[in-house]
Amino acid sequence: MHGADLRDVTLRRVIPVELRDDPDAPGAAEAYVVATVAGREYRLMLDTGGARTTLALDDLTATFARVDVDDELGRGALGPASADTGRAVVPSIALGPLEVRDLVVDLAPDGSEAPMTLGLDLLRGRRLELRLADLLLGLDTDAPVDAERPLQLSSRWHPHVVVRWGDLEATALFDTGASVTVVDAAFAAEHPDLLEPLPPATSIDAAGNRAETPMARMAACEIGGRRFDASLGVIVPIRGIQQTGEPGFDLALGVPVIRQADWIIDLARGVWGFAG
Repeated sequence: MHGADLRDVTLRRVIPVELRDDPDAPGAAEAYVVATVAGREYRLMLDTGGARTTLALDDLTATFARVDVDDELGRGALGPASADTGRAVVPSIALGPLEVRDLVVDLAPDGSEAPMTLGLDLLRGRRLELRLADLLLGLDTDAPVDAERPLQLSSRWHPHVVVRWGDLEATALFDTGASVTVVDAAFAAEHPDLLEPLPPATSIDAAGNRAETPMARMAACEIGGRRFDASLGVIVPIRGIQQTGEPGFDLALGVPVIRQADWIIDLARGVWGFAG
């Protein structure tokens, strides 16, 4: 491969990320990437907490072949996806150099508030270099890592890390699709000293469910030996929402925490670390 070709491949492996701060909820933010779906560009929420990509029903996606899949519909922190959620086969979907054909995605029903997301069905088996402060996502780059730590994965590639407050630790889903960190209600009740109550707010989850939810300022924590500042959280009963046999978690670690560091999430090898 010639030098110019190699540089082109390297550049295409680095995907721009758009980070949108929520003006109505200071501290909340969403991360988006642009993917090409059957030749048309879509801005999709980057969602390492979602097993399946979700698209909205429009003039293009309405032409995709519908399909029945024998698995559970996805759900959000506030409840299951609508029974009207469909499944469709996308002829092609590309993110930078990564292209997948005939991908089965969720198709949100007309009028749904579910966001369009790019999920683990596209990202699985990849080494992700996530640098939200620099607005970049790297795919299968050779970026150095400070250390390789075990990464617990579900059967559908959901990544999990351990969060600590002194001697207390909790398993957290590493969820770039969460605009704030989601804290399980029972965990919050067991450890009230970790959460400073804030006024409630209206939340919309990945499945499009809407509800008024308790908000809180989550105390500074430690992940992988590194300190992360206090950040915004929402308190919702999520303990046990994972599918049978999958890893349990008390937190869905959201963008307010994730944006504070540069990460290597190696879904292929089941290890993670901080980017060097």
